Amino acid sequence: MGEAMAPFFVLAMFLTIAAAAGEGAAVVSLVRGERLAWLSWLAVAVNGALLLPALYLLTTMDWR
Repeated sequence: MGEAMAPFFVLAMFLTIAAAAGEGAAVVSLVRGERLAWLSWLAVAVNGALLLPALYLLTTMDWR
């Protein structure tokens, strides 16, 4: 069963990493005051929505 689920796990990890990088790039763009600020705000919203499940998992994880 692990072999069947591995591609989905890899996809989820890559999506999370890409969303984190996109979120960082959008925030940097807003801080620098670059043109097309609406696109940066859209990127913050979409990448934030993609990062919410990962944030939920990290905050509810039992660290013991």
